Amino acid sequence: TQQPGSIPVEILSQGDNWFIFHLLSAADLTSLKRANAHFSDDLLSSLLNEPIPGQGVFWSSVGGKPYPVSLRALSFEKMFSMRDRDYNQPAGRTYAQALRSTFSGMRPVGMTARVSEADNAGTLFPEEVETNDAGPVDVMANIERQAIEAFQGNADIKGKLESADGMPWYGVQQFLMDYLPEHLEDRRQFAYNLVPKAMNAVFGAQPAAWETFKNPTTGKTWIRVNK
Repeated sequence: TQQPGSIPVEILSQGDNWFIFHLLSAADLTSLKRANAHFSDDLLSSLLNEPIPGQGVFWSSVGGKPYPVSLRALSFEKMFSMRDRDYNQPAGRTYAQALRSTFSGMRPVGMTARVSEADNAGTLFPEEVETNDAGPVDVMANIERQAIEAFQGNADIKGKLESADGMPWYGVQQFLMDYLPEHLEDRRQFAYNLVPKAMNAVFGAQPAAWETFKNPTTGKTWIRVNK
């Protein structure tokens, strides 16, 4: 702020890091001293009469050395020239660009519309038709959808779940995790939470369509489809 005096002392005194430069108002200097006793009269006098642009005083309560230190802020524009003055250089390699490339092939959920349910009876995901209405891309919904579609199309894992023995919860979780983006934060927990969603989407709602139970040998949670 350019006016420390406009901030209540109760709030100003809670600041942990202070960068103070040239101040003209005596009221601002007084408020500064009231809020932080480390800014003594000699420091305030130097701030009032400071002729050098960028010259100031820094104080921080962090690091175990709570005393003011003189500093000079230099102009970034004068130290470094613009790399692409004409804006005709290729885009830089950034993480945002990598994310855009990763999700560029995903179909926006808001760009599709469902057709009548009668035409899609018995299908896992109803058929969709393209519309011209622009909408946001629900990235997480698309990630879940792709993993569930892979789960629904795997005959081996479905056969194990439909058997009397079933299969470990972790086995389903690991399968779903393999179809999640590697950069997804906390993929393991995401896949764990996705297991019941995938089971409900493919086999029906729990507990009528499927159930969990403790394996008598390992004591781990297993899943099987109810016959």
